[in-house]
This record gives sequence, structure tokens and C-alpha cells, in this order.
Amino acid sequence: MTLIATLWLLCAGIAIALAALELLVASRLRTWRVHVPFVVMAVVAAAAAVTELASYNATAVPELGAWLKATVGFQILWWMACVRFFSDYADIKRRWIPATLIGLLVLSGVIHLVSPAGITHGAAEGLTEVPLPWGESIALLAGPTHPFGFVAVLTVGALLVGAVALVGLLVRNRERRKATRVGVAVFLLVAANVHGFFVDTLVFRSPYLVVPAFLGVLVVVASDLVDAVVRASHLSREVVANQKRWASLVESVDLAVLGVDTNGRVNLVNPMLERLIGRQADQVVGQHVSTLASPDGASVMDTVVGEVARGGVPPQTEWAVRTSDGVDRTFHWSTLRLLDSGGGLQGLLAVGADLTEEQRSRRELSEALAEVTKLRDQLERENLYLQEELRADQKFDELIGESDALRYVAQKVSQVAESDVPVLLEGETGVGKELVARLIHDRSTRGQRAFIRVNCSAIPHGLVESELFGHERGAFTGAVKRRRGRFELADGGTLLLDEIGELPLEIQLTDEVRDGRFREDLYYRLAVFPITIPPLRDRQEDVPQLVSHFAATYAARQGKRIDQIPPGVMDALVRYAWPGNVRELQNVIERAVLTSQGPELRLAEPLSGAETPGIVAIDATIANEEAGYRAHQQPLIPSGPAVGTSPESAFRAARHFAPPRRCRSPTVAL
Repeated sequence: MTLIATLWLLCAGIAIALAALELLVASRLRTWRVHVPFVVMAVVAAAAAVTELASYNATAVPELGAWLKATVGFQILWWMACVRFFSDYADIKRRWIPATLIGLLVLSGVIHLVSPAGITHGAAEGLTEVPLPWGESIALLAGPTHPFGFVAVLTVGALLVGAVALVGLLVRNRERRKATRVGVAVFLLVAANVHGFFVDTLVFRSPYLVVPAFLGVLVVVASDLVDAVVRASHLSREVVANQKRWASLVESVDLAVLGVDTNGRVNLVNPMLERLIGRQADQVVGQHVSTLASPDGASVMDTVVGEVARGGVPPQTEWAVRTSDGVDRTFHWSTLRLLDSGGGLQGLLAVGADLTEEQRSRRELSEALAEVTKLRDQLERENLYLQEELRADQKFDELIGESDALRYVAQKVSQVAESDVPVLLEGETGVGKELVARLIHDRSTRGQRAFIRVNCSAIPHGLVESELFGHERGAFTGAVKRRRGRFELADGGTLLLDEIGELPLEIQLTDEVRDGRFREDLYYRLAVFPITIPPLRDRQEDVPQLVSHFAATYAARQGKRIDQIPPGVMDALVRYAWPGNVRELQNVIERAVLTSQGPELRLAEPLSGAETPGIVAIDATIANEEAGYRAHQQPLIPSGPAVGTSPESAFRAARHFAPPRRCRSPTVAL
């Protein structure tokens, strides 16, 4: 027998012996979690040694290719078992790490199986006789490298990196004994793979050392078996001492301890439990546990005993014990299985903490949590709508301008902000009705609560009632949970009803609609404090300030510097009639900033349309909204918000809506 054959068969024999020894130890200790992967590693290592030896002695290319493919396959299986073993050996909590490594190995195995010559060679082209220094020769397969051979290289690299990381983890966890064993195993595997590279490049003329490295890993890990046997020998001498310590612990622990045999009869009651239930141990021991527990607790305890007797996991439960004076005391029990030396079930031990005094605090805490949950839900709802409003295109935060008309609006806002009366805002599209509503809200005592904006024209008619007043679960198809309406969400805050004239007739009480106009009684309900917002053409002196403000805002937003507005541009902006009011001016300036190339503001396109012949000033001392209403030839439709604080008053007002016949973007807020 050659030297290589002797060494490789010796490796296989040692591996089989280690597997048998590990099975024996595992059967005595009745623990399989770590031992089964070790046995698989040993058996596969032995098989790899035999197939590799056969490949070295092959005389034909097909024979060599078959043995080499079997060898590499066994090596892949060994790595899989190795990953599982070290995962259990080091008690790795992050299960995705070994799962990922095993997945890479499975991928390599699949490539290896479907490839004719395996994952190491793309094809078997010939047989190379490699002479060894001591006179023997071995057969190696010649052929191109497999195109996917890098997968195996990367997989082995990932395995070695993971092993090094495992050594570091064990060192940090102060498990130096395990860290040393894993470190030696890593060194052997790294050395074997480096040696294999030099053999492939014919730098070294020797057999591959992967199989001896596998055996070395097994020997290093198996040394832990010796420690386990030594510890077991010392354990028997400590049994008596542990029993005494256990009895002392049960007697002195400040917890209730209850022992029950497999038939459900009490066999242990510690002094703490005696004091809590007002009974002596001799009054309880020998009785069925159901006589000790309350009626509800007896059924729970019977279930626990039955589950443990069937080999189930002992659960943590709560059940009550009835005291000698008929009072039920609730305990939180942690149940443990008691086994004999042969691993058979002897009974169970329940360790309980008295929760009777804590139950009252728990109920109070539950009530407090319910209140917190209610407030949290309210805050979440408010936050949802506040986020929606913040995402809206808010162009400016204050009234810009010094005209008498705008000062009059600002004066009215200051007068009404601190009150709780409804406010009616009127004005053309784009004059800033929502801005005024927000100013009233921010300056009021409701400024810290929700500002809810509802665009009535954007809500489908079939969902208007649900959006405004909410719905209960199951109220209609698709109502999978309770939804609070906007009126309820605005409780304590402000509700803005924009485009109120677009509400469907059925929501506005069609039996009170006349000629398609807004009902007069609702109008007077909302018009407690009316404010008319003048159009931009009536306050041309505000145009320069608005232009400067918008130019600076959009220039900063677009990363530009606009600090010059030519007189001609400003004159054109002032003279323009602005049928779209401030919103149109805003859009024009934004386009101008976008297209301007230098520090001067240039209009993107000439303004077309009528020019305002002059400035119309509003005398704040004599102008009032009521006169403005009478100036119209037809009843006005509210086109601004009515700001309120009470959802009840808002609801009463909302129940009297009627659709307008002619309306310019009507808006109502409550």
C-alpha cells in the first residue's frame, strides 16, 4: 500500500471513529442539536477521503472525472454541515448568516451537479501524472476552468470570512475556549485552500490537503467531547450538594413554588405559598391541583399538566389559587418540566408571582392607556390632515401690501381672530381667501389645533356625506372600518369648506332648495362676520410689493439671484388687470424667474388682456361688506370660509346648504 493510500484511509478511519464516538456521547446526553451536524461532517469527510484516493489512482479520464466529481460533491456537503455545526456550536442568533452561506453552497452544488466535469473544470480533456517527491505519482484532471468556477471560489471565501468573524464574536463574548478551537479550524482550512492553489499551478507537487484539513477540524472540535465527559464526571459528585442548595432555595425564595406529578397531584408546596393561601403543606400535598386552584384556574392548570405530559413546551400562564377564606389570588406561573436521570418526565414545577395587588394597577393602567390611545388617534388624525395641508402649495404666509383695501381686511382679521363667531369670506378666485382663513386660524386660540380644508368640488358626490360626517364600519360596501368625518376631526380647530356650491343637492336638503340658489337662512347663519377680499385690480399699489416678494421667493427656491426689476416690467405688471388676481400674478412671476437669465426679472411672455384704467381705493371707514352685498344684482353665494370652533354649530350650519345658480368659486369654512 502506498503512503498516500495509507494516510487517506487512516483519515477516513479516524473520521468514522469520531462519528461513532459523537453518536455515543449524544445518546447518553440526549442532546442532538450540535452532535448531528458533527456526525454528518465526519461521515462526509471519510467519504471524500476514499473518493479522492480513488481519483489519484485513476488510469482513464472518465474514471478520474467521475471520482473527482464525487469528491468535490462530498466537500460541498461537508461545508454545509460545517456551517450548521458552527452556527449551533457558537449559538449564533442571526440565522440569516448561516442561511445565506448554505444558500451559496447549494448554488455551488447545483452548478456542480449539472456540469459534466463538475464545478472545477469546464471539461475533462486529459489525465496528468504528477510525480511526488517520495517516488509516487498521482493522477490529476487536465482541462479548462469551469466558467462558473468563481462561484465556488467566492463561496469558500465567504465561508472563511464568516469563520473569522465568528472567532471575533466569540472573543467579544469572552468564550475564549470556543474561539481558540474555531480559530485553529479556520487556520487549517485557509492553509488547505492556499496549498490547493499552489498545487493547481504546479508550484507544489503533492496531493491536495483538503481532506486532512477536514479531519483536523474534526479533531479540534472533538476535543470538546473530552471536556464534556470530564464535566459529567464532576457533575455526579455535585448532585447531592445541588439537591441541598435546591431545597434551601425553594424554602427561602420569595415566590410561590408548587410541584405537581404526572397525575396532576400536588407533591410540593413551599412556605411562601402556604402563607399566601393560608394552608399548611400537609393539607395540600397529595390533593389534585384542581382542589387548590379556583374554578377557572383549575381548568387552566389541567390543560398545562396535560400539555406537559404530552411533551409540550411548558407555557407561562396566569391562574388563580383559592385561599382558605375563599378569596382568589391570581399568580403568574412559569412552568418547568422535571425529568429523571433517564430523561423521563417526573412532573412539573410551577413558580408563581402574586399579581393580586397588581391587577388593580393594571386596570387603572389599561384605562389610562385607552385614554392615551384615544388622544393618540386624535393627534394622528390631525397630523394626517396637517401633513396634507403642508404638502399643499402654500405660496405665502402673510398679507403682502399696504393698500387701504388690504389694511381693511387685516383690521377685520385682527378683530375677529380672538372670537368664536363664524366668519364669511367673499372674493373672486385667486384673491387669497384660504390665506385669510389660515391667518384667522393661526391668530385665534385654536391656532394649535387642526386646520381642515375640504374642497367640495373634488369629492365625488357619492362620498360627500361620508367625508364630511364619517361612517361606521359596514355602512356600505368598502367601509371596512370606522371613519371619522371632517366635522369631527375639526373639533376644537377650523374647518374650511371650499367650493361649497358644488355640494350635491341631497346634501343641501333638496326640499328647501329654491331656484338653485344658496338658501338665504344659511347665508345669514354664516354671515355673522363677513369679510370681503378685494380683487388685485382694485389695489394696484400692492402689486410692486407682491412682485418683489414672489421674485425673491422663487429665485431662492430655484437657486437664482433676482434683485432688479426693470421699470418697464413693473409698469406692465401694475397696469395689467389681473383677472386671476394674486394667483395669476404668482404664476406669472414664477415663470418669469424660471426664464430670466440674469439678475433682472424678465417676463416670459407679454401680458395680454385688458389693463386697469386706474387704482380703486377702498375707504376703510365707510366701506363694509353689507353694502357690497347689496351692490350685486343677485344674491351672493358665499365664496369664503366661515371659521368656527364648535362641531355642533358647524353641523347645524352645514345642514342648510343649497347649490348656487351662478357662483365664482364659492367657499365656506366652519
